[in-house]
Amino acid sequence: MDLDDDVDDIMNTETAMGGFDEDEGEFNPADFKDDATGDEMDVLKDGTVKKKLIRVGNGYEKPKKHYEVFINYTGWFGEGDNKREFDSNSAEGKTRSYTIGSGGMCEGFDAALKQMKKGEKAKLTIAASKAYGEEGWPERSVPPNAVLEYEVEVDDWYNVEEVSQTNGGVLVKTIEDSAHWEKPRDEDAVFVRYRLRLLEDDIWLYSEGYGGGEEPKRYLLSELPLAGLRQGLKNVKKGSKVTITMASEYAYGAEGDANVQVPPNATLLAEVDFADMHSIEDPNKDGGVKVELFAKPGSAWQKGKMGSKCVIAYKAMLQGEGPEEPRTFKDESGVEVELGGDNGEDITLGLEQALELMVAGQQAEVTVKPEYGYGKAGKENWVGPDDTILYHVTLEKLEPAPSAYNLSNSQKKEYSDGLKARGNEAFKAGHTRRALRLYNAAVEPFKHVDGISATDEKVSRYALSGTDLADATACLRACYAKSGTGLADAATCLCAACYAKSGTDIAYGKAMALEIRSACYLNLAACYDKIADWANSLSACNKVLDSKPDNKKALFRRGKALLGLGRLMDAKTDLEKLQEQDGSDKAVLAALADLRKKQRIADQQDKAIFSKMFS
Repeated sequence: MDLDDDVDDIMNTETAMGGFDEDEGEFNPADFKDDATGDEMDVLKDGTVKKKLIRVGNGYEKPKKHYEVFINYTGWFGEGDNKREFDSNSAEGKTRSYTIGSGGMCEGFDAALKQMKKGEKAKLTIAASKAYGEEGWPERSVPPNAVLEYEVEVDDWYNVEEVSQTNGGVLVKTIEDSAHWEKPRDEDAVFVRYRLRLLEDDIWLYSEGYGGGEEPKRYLLSELPLAGLRQGLKNVKKGSKVTITMASEYAYGAEGDANVQVPPNATLLAEVDFADMHSIEDPNKDGGVKVELFAKPGSAWQKGKMGSKCVIAYKAMLQGEGPEEPRTFKDESGVEVELGGDNGEDITLGLEQALELMVAGQQAEVTVKPEYGYGKAGKENWVGPDDTILYHVTLEKLEPAPSAYNLSNSQKKEYSDGLKARGNEAFKAGHTRRALRLYNAAVEPFKHVDGISATDEKVSRYALSGTDLADATACLRACYAKSGTGLADAATCLCAACYAKSGTDIAYGKAMALEIRSACYLNLAACYDKIADWANSLSACNKVLDSKPDNKKALFRRGKALLGLGRLMDAKTDLEKLQEQDGSDKAVLAALADLRKKQRIADQQDKAIFSKMFS
């Protein structure tokens, strides 16, 4: 079956501010007004914990469970002449460090602390049910059923966050926060110093990067040695200093580690200086191109895309054997590159894809596998068959391409046709992955046909039929003025009277978009077929068949994709439909023969399974 004339025809919880806990009842702002001295809050809304402001705090943040809070406080029980102090940090001569939720204070004290701000001073009144209850606190002479009174001042705190899905097994305390916002993913590279000790000990057992003159050590986040470090660091911003407390199951477990003197079932504390990170991107999601992006310079944000013009400096290397250093075979600067253009064989597809992820002034380390480099052919005497290439590249200058979405319909067509033509050339030359990239860019302006502007559509038809844009606009105004009607009527008049003269169909704009979109998706399916990427081929074919359910090329390529995915009955439906239309098509007949062969194998496998089940 000759299906390709084009390529189409070539192949034929809680708030971040530490707000109200879910377990403390329904939130009512009126119950929490305490922004002036003397204001009183019913903390739990049941009268058991009262907080009366003595001094207003600063800002809006409030601490949460696990936060390490620095407080000055004194506690009393009794009234009048019987009032007695039972607890205070004043004898210690310094602010006390207290972890909310640790059990060191009573329940009501914790609840009130979570509603205080930095610098705030308050008087607390706590009923026995939220204090020490019927048992009291004999060690401090607190009698049973005693109502407690505290005067508490919150000096400062460290944010301590419980890492999700660890049930408190991993806690991250921020010592120095960072102005950066980036947090690492498993695949990213992190540059850290860290050291470990037992939670209840001050002796460091192990360290990386803390020796004299040592630089932070680079790890892939997923390769950090302890689960607690990996999970904790995912919640830390680049540039921060933190401690990570990890229960034994997130550290060395039930066995411990004699090499670093960690006993069994030990809880560890790690001090971590998260110096830097490089995001690592996989633009094709197949590991063929990995791009390790260095920090962006300044406030640059705009990235390249198809049609952008770049100036780059790069060094191209081959991986050495064993401990051998990579061997440089190309070292250039001031190289001009047009993304998606004809840049010569020195600029591989993988390198070009990396440039699309970068901003001006940024550096990157790029690993390009042969399918995105020089493949099985290699390059002259430098790159052998199936060699992986390493690049260090700097994007020196970037001239962004205009957004295709801001173009008129006729300009979009011209833009898309140019990319599609280059895609066809790449496909014919056997550069399937480069063709894929060009076809994907070509279809982009027409992915959403409903977004085609009706007015722009009409003017575009004139441009496409060779009529001058000014003449088209003047004609539209004339029709509108003559009819004295609304724009819709004027447009109808223009379509019926003037478009008819140029032989242009009234629905040309959307029809044009659908034609371009269908051609691009068919070509994408042809490319995916070539590299046996059946899932993407199926998706591309479905996009064509949504608007053209009888398109032969789309049905055939979808049948092949379904066959590749093992969906034999679905494949049979498409291929038999094509056979009904043309029973002599050799490509369809060959696909059906392949289907029958696979069906026989599947039937034999099923038979073997059932025979074992019932033997």
